[in-house]
Amino acid sequence: MAEPRWSDYSGVVHVHSTCSDGLGSMEQIIDAACAEHLDYLITTDHNTLAPRHHEGWHGDTLVLVEEEVTQPANHLLALNIRDEIVPPISPQQSIDAVLAQGGLAFMAHPFYQGSKLLGDPPIPWTDWKATGFTGMEIWNFTAELYESLSEEKELRPLETYRALMRPKAEVLRTWDRLQQERRVVGLAGLDAHAEQIVQGGERVTLLPYATIFRTLRMHVLLEHPFTGSLPDDRRAVYAALRDGHGYIAFEYESPVDSFTFAAVDRTGAIAGVMGDEFGWKPGMRLSIALPRPAAIRVIRNGETLEEVCGPSLLLSVEEDGCYRVEVQRDALPWIVSNPIYIRNGRSST
Repeated sequence: MAEPRWSDYSGVVHVHSTCSDGLGSMEQIIDAACAEHLDYLITTDHNTLAPRHHEGWHGDTLVLVEEEVTQPANHLLALNIRDEIVPPISPQQSIDAVLAQGGLAFMAHPFYQGSKLLGDPPIPWTDWKATGFTGMEIWNFTAELYESLSEEKELRPLETYRALMRPKAEVLRTWDRLQQERRVVGLAGLDAHAEQIVQGGERVTLLPYATIFRTLRMHVLLEHPFTGSLPDDRRAVYAALRDGHGYIAFEYESPVDSFTFAAVDRTGAIAGVMGDEFGWKPGMRLSIALPRPAAIRVIRNGETLEEVCGPSLLLSVEEDGCYRVEVQRDALPWIVSNPIYIRNGRSST
């Protein structure tokens, strides 16, 4: 089994503060991130970079401040940008403005149909002819959960909704289709606001920052450990997100401290990891290792290729394709990898 040579860091993306429509100050958010031992935190307030003076290392947590370009539809997470991007602009102009700054453009909650619980209207991505985006949120924790809870009259403890916590099938189908044309990075987004509703005559916070920070995390794989330098570590996180060197893990009940998904050659040497694109070679295999035994599903071009239960899998690769992994525990989503792209014209068909 291949041994990873990358450093695995766990963080959260897509968090809102009182600088837009979140109910927590940046100080409160950072305190919660440090208390939950996040390696990194990326905030994305609507149409503003006002909290950027908070960017930097806070204890052991790297805090990065970016923007969610926000309009009635086609919200875009603009990461690694220098200057605010001001709507109204078209979806393509929004993507182009991010790329012009050397940034990363991720579609936010692309199939969100709104929530009666929150009073949200539908806010989907509608311009599927747009090009150049880095990737998309394939699992937006708040959007997916609260859309499912639209008819709820009284909220119960978070763990009772575990069966509802999953990426939308429509998002995964679209992602599988798009990545057959080019790399499309899959991102985990919290969309954390610490919203409140009135329940039993009292205001109740739906998902406090400390609670939601224990749920859906975005792991990034870095070739070198963090250095403690903001410019260097910022650059490393965004390089990993740009290249799809990472995976999503739902960690509320089962933390993930290690996960390996790599392509290896006949000697066992690593040929590539999540996000990498390269050509097929004889003897190539996919190497998967979990922190604990679970149900492993290998997907090629949107179709199930192999399903096993266990702590690991070594699978021969016979043809080109976009290969990714989904892992379940107790029949519920636990880990979703970014793909490995093997493309050089070899096909069994």
